[in-house]
Amino acid sequence: MKPSQNHFFAFFCFLTTALLFVLGAGGCRIFTPAGSGGIPEVQIVNPQNGDTVSGAYEIIRVQVNSGEETRKVRFFDNNLFLGEDYDAPFEHIWETAYVSNGQHELYAEAVDASGNIGRSAKVVAFVSKEDLFDWSMVNSPTSNDLFAIFAIDAQTMWACGANGTILKFEGSQWIVEEVPSGVDEDLLNIYFIDSGTGWCIGNNIMLAYENGSWSTLLSFMKKKFSALYVFDDSNGWVGDGDGILYTFDGDTIEEYGVLDTTTVTDILGFSSSDVWASCGNSVFHFDGAFWVRDTAFPGEQIHALSSFDGSCIWGVGTSLFHYDAITWEVSELPDPNGIAYDIFLSAQGTGSICGERQGVGFAFGFADTLWIEMSLQRDFPLYNLLGFANGDGWIVGAEGTILRRTAQ
Repeated sequence: MKPSQNHFFAFFCFLTTALLFVLGAGGCRIFTPAGSGGIPEVQIVNPQNGDTVSGAYEIIRVQVNSGEETRKVRFFDNNLFLGEDYDAPFEHIWETAYVSNGQHELYAEAVDASGNIGRSAKVVAFVSKEDLFDWSMVNSPTSNDLFAIFAIDAQTMWACGANGTILKFEGSQWIVEEVPSGVDEDLLNIYFIDSGTGWCIGNNIMLAYENGSWSTLLSFMKKKFSALYVFDDSNGWVGDGDGILYTFDGDTIEEYGVLDTTTVTDILGFSSSDVWASCGNSVFHFDGAFWVRDTAFPGEQIHALSSFDGSCIWGVGTSLFHYDAITWEVSELPDPNGIAYDIFLSAQGTGSICGERQGVGFAFGFADTLWIEMSLQRDFPLYNLLGFANGDGWIVGAEGTILRRTAQ
């Protein structure tokens, strides 16, 4: 080896030794890509493990210990991502009004500036909302819209809806009823005269229930049957989307005549010679011989009629309509921005209405002239309701919504 090469080799060895010394003193800075802060330590401080949450919301709050700046904290419920917060104090509003009752496992993840992720231990919280809402959500076996509900008694009820859906309730849960093969039309109304005899109507079809099963009674083309009232197995009325009324004898229908050019929305009967119907902006009356337009409300729409004992009638739609056995009066809904689809009277001057405002469901209870908006566990549009004298009630609506009110 030449002298110049010896000098270069010696100098190279010196540099290598010096560099190794420096790396030995502070090599963690160079070879650890995650940064000097380590893994963030995360702890949920609220709620505490084992807490019960009974309100409409709870604030999930965490503490983070980290050697670096915490970039964000993510929140999870049973592995479902809830949201994230970018600023201390790190917290998230957990909307327990819209989650199921029972056990929930919460955890949080903190991400620091270097991308290190620290996860908290799981906190078990129990959600219990039995006393939170006036109307609480009931498990529904369908996600199809439900348009009508009918009670035979408090333990036996029926509901019908979109895509040929019929549900039955027998004391503990709602189940899907089998309908005839090929029936997938929207079913809009349902009516029973006893536990073993009933009918369901909708687009182009009329179904009958007897001997414990549903069968197709009548089928049509381009007919939308919308309203149904039956006195017994040989006497009833059916209305359709073109404002036409039909007599019904339990097996067949016969066209009576046209009330108006819009949908017959409801039929209410007290006797075979005292029947009322709503159609468009008008109320019609049948006296046993003829149907006549009793009253019209220009610019309005009437969706449903109800009466407690026949001495007066209430109607709902774009407004409130009241008949005192002499004259009809119209007044604003308790929410003038909404539209009501149904009304139920549990006593004279006492009852409930349901509907929607701008796509969000509502329910109001009333006693005499006092209206109170009731809290709902689910806010989809609500189409039909029923109640019982003891204060219990049921509502059905969009996307399979079934709500129940239990008397206190």
